[in-house]
Amino acid sequence: MSMQPLPQELIDVIIDEVAVQDPDFPEFPRWSGTRWFLAQCSLISRTFRSACQRYLFNKIEVSLTHWKKIKRLQTFTHLIERNPRIPTYIRNLSIYFDTEDDSWATDPAGPMLQQLLQDIRSGGGLQVVQLKGHSTYPERRPTPEPFLDSFWYPFIAPMVLERIRLDDVAFNWKLSTADAFRDAIQWFRYSRSSQAATRLNDCIISSPRMPPQMPAFSFLRYIWIDVEYVGSLTGAQRVLDAASASLEEFHLKSRPHLHVVTGSYLGEFNLSLATRLQILDVDVSFSGDFVRRRPSDAHPDEPSEDEPLDGFSSILHSISPANDLLREVRLNLYLSYDGWYEPSDIVDNPNWKLVDRAISRWLSHSKGANTRLDFHLFLSRYWNPEDDEPHSVHSSDSSEPNKESWGSLEDYEEFCGEALAKIVWYKFPLTEGHDRVTFHREHTLDMLPDDCARLL
Repeated sequence: MSMQPLPQELIDVIIDEVAVQDPDFPEFPRWSGTRWFLAQCSLISRTFRSACQRYLFNKIEVSLTHWKKIKRLQTFTHLIERNPRIPTYIRNLSIYFDTEDDSWATDPAGPMLQQLLQDIRSGGGLQVVQLKGHSTYPERRPTPEPFLDSFWYPFIAPMVLERIRLDDVAFNWKLSTADAFRDAIQWFRYSRSSQAATRLNDCIISSPRMPPQMPAFSFLRYIWIDVEYVGSLTGAQRVLDAASASLEEFHLKSRPHLHVVTGSYLGEFNLSLATRLQILDVDVSFSGDFVRRRPSDAHPDEPSEDEPLDGFSSILHSISPANDLLREVRLNLYLSYDGWYEPSDIVDNPNWKLVDRAISRWLSHSKGANTRLDFHLFLSRYWNPEDDEPHSVHSSDSSEPNKESWGSLEDYEEFCGEALAKIVWYKFPLTEGHDRVTFHREHTLDMLPDDCARLL
């Protein structure tokens, strides 16, 4: 008497119940109880096998740190050759590298890994990629070129750009100091929103070494970029151009007191193609050298080189006049300068009028009647009270206070606050009082820790 086959729906329910159980079977050290049960169930019949494989191959870990583990990789690639449906079940891929030995990039591990990645990509189910590096001697300087040329550019970067999340990067390569790696790739965290990836938050952007056939960013709606060095800005414009058709929010931020952003770099951003942009948020820090930069005598209305105020005005100029969806623009400007420059050097900078004109032009051309501009100015001054060599640019008969007239921290803060008030209310005659523009101002005095106690 032959046994009637079970309906596939019932088989799926049985396997789902088995998959959520986790009994403890110490006699099977290589398998958890769940995986052992699934492996046994897959041997019942072909109908059970496909249901079990969805769980058995949901997460795959590949290690290239030992020849025995590379041998297992070879066995797995042969298994996929015999059963091409397996790649469709893979959702999470973890790859472990030996960052001291580049032999995996060549024969035999490199070709096998490349073939495996091709098969997994063709399956279309991969959602998360985890990359981790192993190093017995972390102090050894890595050589990441084989990783970049043989693995990253042809495989991982395209997968991530095709809506696959780069979930974890934990190399012992010290990415911040590995120049070759850092210069070749900008890292942007990438996250998913439901089934459609819509966020690029510190992801993978690339240097000119990135292949030109990279997929477009047409699915991105939100982009966050944290600037750690100027190269980050170079790759960011490529992302903006590629995502312009769908981009709704763009956030650019540099770390406080990490003065890697200059006016010329900031001015390179072009948002004219982002006609669906709704929120623009620029939050960057500048060093104080710009107090010595003035427009030339021949062109008094033009900014000097690397003028941060010009960079801000350029961003406003680049916003598309056709954009009627823009509802909020936030510009946070952090100006830090040497302790012996007076706040008046910043107040009297002629380039403030460039920002004022840019804001006025944006207000007059913007089609979004409800769009608001929030301009936040943060002035930070570095001062060492023990310095015996004053460097004030003002003469002794100047009406502005110099080192001797500061007296105390409170006196300085009062004067600094007045300087900021002059910037906000006197340097923006065209936009002052406009109901769609909000100005904020803050100030601080940063000193060496040992010097702070003297003023307490």
